Amino acid sequence: MSDQEESLQLKSRSLKLASVFINRNFFLLWLGQTISVSGDYVFTTTLLLWISNQIARGYSWAPLAVSGVILAATLPAFLFGPLAGVFVDRWNKRQTMLRMDLLRTCLILLMVPAAGVFPLPFAPDGKLPIFWQLGLMYAVTMLASVCSQLFSPARMTLISDLVEPEERAKATGLNQTTSRIALIFAPSLAAILLFGFGPLWAILLNAFSFFCSFLAILAVRLPEKQREVVVKPVQSVGRDFLDGLHFFRRNSILMFLLLSGILFMLGGGALNTLYVFFVPENLHVVPATIGLFGSVNGICAITGAIFFTTFARRIGEARISWISFLGMGSVILLFSRMTWLWPALLLFGLDGFFNAGLTVVVGPLMMRVTPREMLGRISAIMMPFVMVAEMVSAALSGYLVSTVLYGFHTTIAGMQFGPIDIIIAIVGLLTIGTGVYAMLALRGLPDKLPAPIQQNVLLDKVG
Repeated sequence: MSDQEESLQLKSRSLKLASVFINRNFFLLWLGQTISVSGDYVFTTTLLLWISNQIARGYSWAPLAVSGVILAATLPAFLFGPLAGVFVDRWNKRQTMLRMDLLRTCLILLMVPAAGVFPLPFAPDGKLPIFWQLGLMYAVTMLASVCSQLFSPARMTLISDLVEPEERAKATGLNQTTSRIALIFAPSLAAILLFGFGPLWAILLNAFSFFCSFLAILAVRLPEKQREVVVKPVQSVGRDFLDGLHFFRRNSILMFLLLSGILFMLGGGALNTLYVFFVPENLHVVPATIGLFGSVNGICAITGAIFFTTFARRIGEARISWISFLGMGSVILLFSRMTWLWPALLLFGLDGFFNAGLTVVVGPLMMRVTPREMLGRISAIMMPFVMVAEMVSAALSGYLVSTVLYGFHTTIAGMQFGPIDIIIAIVGLLTIGTGVYAMLALRGLPDKLPAPIQQNVLLDKVG
């Protein structure tokens, strides 16, 4: 083969890669994040299994110990998340991500002593006491979550630098597809590693995944046009945070994304909590079938991400948002009436399909209406509100079914309703209402919004 033919083949492969993964830089960013997210899912599942089946097994406080991991992971989003966006907007985005990945690599490795593989001279029997093990887990999980609050907004801004506006829905879809795939296989892999080889391998795998992400981001090179920056005097952190809130409040699209996200998760939290009871009680099947519903939902979500990514340009981001809300609300409402396994399984899969449409367009819509120098603050402000809505919904629905609605049964229009299916039906109606709100709020929104006016930005030297 001649040098010219070899060069043409390499160029052809590069074009094929670009057609699927947009460009080289985004491919590296996607690859690192895919490895990192997969390792994170395996690690989180391992922690839950490790605590419930080994460390706290047989103790009455085992459920509380497991919930401590969830609390340690989510608490930084409320306490530090909104403020983290201010620092991300001030700092170099690529360097921030590199430092957070290195820091998370080191933090995860700190958990090796808790695995009990190596004898510890300062501990009784060479092993950490149970409460020291749990304390170490919680501390590492919380600090790693703090790093994530800085990493995620920086990553969103970097994607806006690397991907043209018309390709951002595709970029989001690719990320969502790989995340869903990882979520399908991660629980099984975590169980195999923990019960077959012990917790050490999950710890090392997660640390290695963050280091792989570091190497991938290190290979990213920003385009020359993104290296030109404008410098402005640095304000106080509080002033920058208030500027972000003020911009958020005045932007109708951002307010729509926030309100629709809150409304959606007020229903989503209840559905995620109650469907595990709905399946055995209303469909009259064995509890083991619940896992099948999760798998079908995940597979259909991958299909939806591919579909909406492919047709995002043709359909438009605004239309995809309200179509997805209306579609999800309709299938959830129908799901609440199911008494037979197979149509219920189909509807639950369609819920995942339409859910993917929302995840594909939210990020691009946010990028379209937000100046680059505020992306970190805006994305960090939105997430805690949505998480609070999900937690309130999950807690309230569980409380209502266990107390106020316990034993409740009624007949409406000839149809019988119990406590679980009536709440799921309300979730469907709430989601349909959110779809109507989205249709009205985004009415007349052009498929291509003008780029937001770029105000003076903070010094952001590119490494």
